[in-house]
Amino acid sequence: ERLEGAAGEQDCLVIYDLATEFGYAYPVASKGAKDAIASFSHFKGTDVIVRIYTDCSPELKKAIKSYDILPVAHLRSTPGVPSTNGIAESAVRRSISGARVNLEQSGLPRLYWPLAMRHHWVAHDIRDRGDGSPYTRRHGVAFAGPKVPFGCYIDFKPSPIAKDKPEKFDSTGRPGVFLGYHLHDGCIWKNEFIVADLKEFAGKSLYKASKDTRVMFRIQAF
Repeated sequence: ERLEGAAGEQDCLVIYDLATEFGYAYPVASKGAKDAIASFSHFKGTDVIVRIYTDCSPELKKAIKSYDILPVAHLRSTPGVPSTNGIAESAVRRSISGARVNLEQSGLPRLYWPLAMRHHWVAHDIRDRGDGSPYTRRHGVAFAGPKVPFGCYIDFKPSPIAKDKPEKFDSTGRPGVFLGYHLHDGCIWKNEFIVADLKEFAGKSLYKASKDTRVMFRIQAF
């Protein structure tokens, strides 16, 4: 049984760059080519892709053909032979286990798996293991933001155009929950986070299997 995400996600596409070890997960509403194309475009940004390895699914083949202006070599795994798709399978397992750990330590319900999974990959990408992080190897610059655990308590400053502004002498900070990093096309971070106002969770169940804990979250500048 598929577990629907907080924004209606039903499936997930994991993309991994062998050269830099940079990866990212794309929870999607369907396995359709439209979602696959949008995911590839976001991951790619302005980079040039010369070779793609997939499990030969129809939606991925269609997505790859969308880059027909600059032909891309499409290598495929052999159906029924897992050993020919080991790297991809490993990335999928990492995505699931990473989301599971994030949800467990944060105490958020399972329906937040899409955000937990994305956060896991960013945490992987910005970690320097001695030879530079995957983020640095891909973008040529070090990640400049803070390393924040998924689901932790934060104080954030609402946008200047927010409707519910604090009163004149109230604190400019607002209690919230950290839900991840907002990445722009090409998986570039531009000082923006994904946060939810703590009051959004008031009166809502945090039981693991709860399906009615959806809250409004926002993109917040650093």
